[in-house]
Amino acid sequence: NYNQWDTTTIVNIGIAGGNQNDTELGNIYRINSILDKCSGRTYFPDILLKSNINEIGLTTVLNPISDRPIEQRGLVDMEASAIYEFMSNYIPPHRICFLKIVSDYMDISQIKSIKVNSLIKNQMSKILLFINNIKNPKLLDRHILDQKEKHIVQKIIDNLRLTETQKNQLLESAENHKKLFKNLNILKDYLSNKPKNKKERNELFNAIREQISS
Repeated sequence: NYNQWDTTTIVNIGIAGGNQNDTELGNIYRINSILDKCSGRTYFPDILLKSNINEIGLTTVLNPISDRPIEQRGLVDMEASAIYEFMSNYIPPHRICFLKIVSDYMDISQIKSIKVNSLIKNQMSKILLFINNIKNPKLLDRHILDQKEKHIVQKIIDNLRLTETQKNQLLESAENHKKLFKNLNILKDYLSNKPKNKKERNELFNAIREQISS
């Protein structure tokens, strides 16, 4: 029954395989996009506060990559997309952060020689500085949607009587749409919809998310 989500920031710190043309062994990177290789969905942790850590995209895979594929750019791991998808049910994208240290060049044969503790220890000063920087009041509120847009989203939430999970999913989709298209005009068509039951609500909710995600 954790009830401090409004002031919680999640920081996932771990290791990842890297493309040898994009990354350096032992370096730490902040993740600005996460592609789930299995589902094809892409997630965008919002970078509201800048840091001294270089940013890069990451792909989450089901199985370790062992053949150093040149076409696989950026970083790869096996957990980021699941963490993001789960945590976004509770907190907004700008308070979900990922820091990854390059442990190998996507070569599973190196896995036994990876010293995780040493990799993290060598980057601890940057990690601690990052954590101190995110203790910032700007992260307590969303800054992507303006007041009118927040009102539109809230009206849809109220009309559809969305669950807590659906609220966060709609807000995340709306924020991603705003970042891509600079407006939320597409949502105005749904302001008068009022479902009669849960089935209608879920159908409308899915239709809205599909519309603003396309």
